[in-house]
Amino acid sequence: MQYRPEIQLEMFPHAPMEAACVEGRIALMRPHRWANKITGELALVEIMLKPHENQWMWAISFCSRNGSGQGYAPLPKWGKFADSRAEALEHAVEEVRAVMSRATPDERLRIVQWCGELLAGQHS
Repeated sequence: MQYRPEIQLEMFPHAPMEAACVEGRIALMRPHRWANKITGELALVEIMLKPHENQWMWAISFCSRNGSGQGYAPLPKWGKFADSRAEALEHAVEEVRAVMSRATPDERLRIVQWCGELLAGQHS
């Protein structure tokens, strides 16, 4: 790639983002190619779980390669509370299942498998 000083290359990621399994976040990654031809990964689906006043909140984020997406943060204003982390995860998986119709057919298959693994306890 030829260096062109008028383009700020540091604006683009230099390495793929790490697959998220950060505290409180569980993500199913998908491949992505940025405008500068660098390939990496983005979260196809992300579930966020956060404790709040002896309860758990959840939120989801969805970003398909077909351009469809939505998401929100786990905040008290949404009123999404569960008594346990496991219960919050179950509610989040149900939300993911509700939005997965907007994904591509191959992404839907991956999401269904991933949700099954989450509910079976293969991810923490």
